[in-house]
Amino acid sequence: MKAAEERDVVRVLLISSQKNWGGGEAWMLSTALGLARRGHHISLVCQPGSELAEHALAGGFRPETMRLRGDFDPLAMARLYRFIRRRRIQMVCGNMSKEIRLAGLAARLANVPCIRRRGSDMSYPNRWRHRLEDRCLVRLIIVNSQATRRTLLRGNPWLPPEKLKLIYNGIPLPPTGGSMDNRDEVLSEFDLQGAEPLLGVVGLLKERKGHQVLFQALPRILEEFPRSSLLVVGEGVLKDELEEMTRRLNIDRHVRFTGFREDVMRLMGAMDILVLPSRNEGFGYVLAEAMSLCKPVVASRISSIPEVVEEGRTGLLVPPDDVAALRDALFDLIRDPQKARRMGQAGRRRVERLFSLERMLDEVEELFGKVIEGDGLQKAL
Repeated sequence: MKAAEERDVVRVLLISSQKNWGGGEAWMLSTALGLARRGHHISLVCQPGSELAEHALAGGFRPETMRLRGDFDPLAMARLYRFIRRRRIQMVCGNMSKEIRLAGLAARLANVPCIRRRGSDMSYPNRWRHRLEDRCLVRLIIVNSQATRRTLLRGNPWLPPEKLKLIYNGIPLPPTGGSMDNRDEVLSEFDLQGAEPLLGVVGLLKERKGHQVLFQALPRILEEFPRSSLLVVGEGVLKDELEEMTRRLNIDRHVRFTGFREDVMRLMGAMDILVLPSRNEGFGYVLAEAMSLCKPVVASRISSIPEVVEEGRTGLLVPPDDVAALRDALFDLIRDPQKARRMGQAGRRRVERLFSLERMLDEVEELFGKVIEGDGLQKAL
């Protein structure tokens, strides 16, 4: 990383049209805060009342709010064009197609480059407007994993491989090196005193997260380890259905639904194993976060997860929707605490090497600078 006085200061507009919070919005905010902290002039445009706007304000960053209604909104384009010119923006970056069509066209009119970021392992719809926007408005695409890159190239043959730039997501590293002395406090909060081991699953209560698979694995685990317990962190449309499932399986005394929490890292610090039984996943932020806390993980072998988790070294990977495989992986770690501890420590080292926020900011900062210099794709890539 360059020293502050050696960096060329850039003026970048990050734009999000989403009301709700997700991985793309987390990336936008961490990038905005990180680059602003390094002395760059970063503007963040988002929807009024969006969760991104709220998180930005809470983080001490004042966003610009603007209504971004449709895919083609001349008024929004005109406002974005004036914003780009007034702020002397040198580059625009968005996640979603709506942002590219609005801000990308405004950027083109202002003669500044536009890039997009893809954070989910799904291709774009194979429609003329998507082909047109990527050919005419987008300079390059940041992808968050090799899995996402492969999916885009397979599903969108109009994309040249050299247009895709891999930058792994980054997370802030806990300063303690991963150890947290809060286990008794968390267990007491949820009336789980004496729980051993404490398993955890973090994520929206949605079908794609696969909570049902984990719940089906628990009865057999409880037969051998009757003090086992599970924290289910998150909220979503399946809450009532999942709570009913725990009662039907007679595991409800061992399961606690925490709802939405601002202190997810604190709760993960008390867990022995983090489980992510997803059927579909973007990057798996929560896996990197748990690994940064020296927690072993058990997750589905899908999408970019094998790039985050080094199987057999920092965690165990199983096929999605395979109750027996998930149960056996959990048994493997519960029965061998030393192995679980070694995996947790190896996970911390892996996050430090590949998934730290400062590493991500180094790569984003370098890429933005090269795009703004305008020396073509090859220099940026």
